[in-house]
Amino acid sequence: EASQYQKDKDISQYVAVIVLDEVGLAEDNDTMALKSLHALLENGCSPDGKVETGEVDSTNKVSFCGMSNWALDPAKMNRGVLVSREEPGRDELIFTADGILHAHGENILDRRRLELVVDCYLQLLTIQRNANVKDGSPEIFGLRDLYSFLKTVAMKLQIGRQNSGEDVNTEILYSILRNFKSINLSQIDPADIFIDALLPSDFVQKVLPTVKPLELLKDNIMHEDPDGTRPARYPLVITREPNIVLTMLKQYQGLTDDMEIIHGAPFKDDHTYTSICRCIDKVKLCLESGKKVALINCGYIYESIYDAMNQYYQTWGGG
Repeated sequence: EASQYQKDKDISQYVAVIVLDEVGLAEDNDTMALKSLHALLENGCSPDGKVETGEVDSTNKVSFCGMSNWALDPAKMNRGVLVSREEPGRDELIFTADGILHAHGENILDRRRLELVVDCYLQLLTIQRNANVKDGSPEIFGLRDLYSFLKTVAMKLQIGRQNSGEDVNTEILYSILRNFKSINLSQIDPADIFIDALLPSDFVQKVLPTVKPLELLKDNIMHEDPDGTRPARYPLVITREPNIVLTMLKQYQGLTDDMEIIHGAPFKDDHTYTSICRCIDKVKLCLESGKKVALINCGYIYESIYDAMNQYYQTWGGG
């Protein structure tokens, strides 16, 4: 298909590029789908889509750009140019954090607090890695949580500027709990690292007991972003009894009335191709209609809907 865009065009001026996002997810697939890339990367394809083994016209050779969080096997990496991005350092994180905040307004957080946020994140990263080396504890929190925290702070303080009664510390505490709070996931609660560094102890002792985790989850579910300027992350609830969480959420009138609840099969033999496709189709229908959906024990489809969950959507044809 991409080669058709190049057909009858000057290749020196116009080329089609295929971007394979998270191509590393297919690396561990049992079907070894990426094997088909070997010949395509080297030789291209014929006009009818068949893989060529000999001489091929330049318009039937298409450029690939693959992005991945994991290394691919050498057979693929040797067929292209490998660009490896190291983890950002302190100065880079401060620069990025400052850019995120400035996208929402000027002077949302002062420089001292901004640097403290980055230092807390780096401290959390070190603690997680040491725990992972020591006893295999998973690294739960990463850059996405830091960026989401900064966006939450920016959005809350923007709203607070319109209401003089809002307390800046309250909004920072809310943003910390919304993005870094965890219970029994690790030896230390990541939220405590940020709270101790960013907020006065007397304020924390007064306000923290009044914040209920269920309220944070409700806010996430009810969050609206009609124009893409106030994005929110999909909440992940790690619990032994997910149905109890839904029962507790029902105390908020109307919150779960229009929610599609999809229960995954707990037995491996039930994870057939047909059942997986049926489950994915239900999720897609909810995304298309704007309906809230709760996935319970559906871990086996997360990889398949990864790309769908990563997108921003637009309305076409008035639908």
